[in-house]
Amino acid sequence: MPSLELKKYSFSVAAGERCLSTTNRNFVSRMGSPQSEVYLANPAVAAASAILGRIASPEEVVG
Repeated sequence: MPSLELKKYSFSVAAGERCLSTTNRNFVSRMGSPQSEVYLANPAVAAASAILGRIASPEEVVG
């Protein structure tokens, strides 16, 4: 049976940048600069936000 290799992509959120993440934890400097803004969201909010290009509710996309 072939193995499945999971890769973690490396990135860093710079000061003043915003990031929407579906990770289950967040603390200062975890994803980059302490001056960055990191928001935690569920997968539905992340998908709606990716479609609209801003933090958005799933209802804005489907409804």
